[in-house]
Amino acid sequence: MNDSTKLKQINIRAEKRKNTGKYFTLFLIVILFAFFLILAFNNLFNIKEIRVEGISETVPYTSEDISKFLDIKKDTNLLTYNTKKAEKALLFQFPYIKEIEIKRKLPSTLEVSIVENKGTLWFELGKDVFILSSEGRVLEIAESPSYDGKERTLLLTREVKRCVTGENVVFDKEEKIEILKEVTSALEKYSMLEKITQLDTTNKFDVKFVYDDKFKITFGTFEKADAKIKLLAEMLKSEIWKSSVGEIDISDPSEALVKFTGNVSN
Repeated sequence: MNDSTKLKQINIRAEKRKNTGKYFTLFLIVILFAFFLILAFNNLFNIKEIRVEGISETVPYTSEDISKFLDIKKDTNLLTYNTKKAEKALLFQFPYIKEIEIKRKLPSTLEVSIVENKGTLWFELGKDVFILSSEGRVLEIAESPSYDGKERTLLLTREVKRCVTGENVVFDKEEKIEILKEVTSALEKYSMLEKITQLDTTNKFDVKFVYDDKFKITFGTFEKADAKIKLLAEMLKSEIWKSSVGEIDISDPSEALVKFTGNVSN
């Protein structure tokens, strides 16, 4: 083997050692990067704060109750936290929650946005007072139907088969809950539900309610509910109604029949 061949082999081995050193250095860099990434992931993005928005004073729990229920552990990671599972659990546990969305706010905040069921209806079953949402969800068993000095709408109904907190009230016939939803939806649309002091859905062909303790309203069937409530809302904009009492028949949405029985001072 001549000197030229030996020199060539030496250069090849040196190049291999050089490349091996480069690969090893790159490998160390990747390992260190992965280590620091895992370290940052496990510490930087841990949940340190929970913000709850949308809770009012009319519901029987607080923002602190929501945070406590979530039971976030010290090392719970924000990025891997199961928000959908938490939303489902909160909806089940807190009936006054109508809608909920949990968002991740980097680096360490969990934001809980809540839309409440207002609890606008109530009815008595035995000796118990049940508070309902406008859609018929049972929100709580309360000592009184009023809250903060405000009266809820008394729901006159019958043939209740099941009434469990957190679930929709179940009547003897499924159509009754649909009638209730149809009527209350129209009343809410025209911002009138809070003025309704009594709602009678006992007879599906002759739904009635009382407006502001002054007018007895004959609603008729629940069909064309939106048109009927729209007609009533337009009528009650007039100043004449503010000092009067009487009866209004809106069972025919094309016209209303009115009978004044006196004024507020009588």
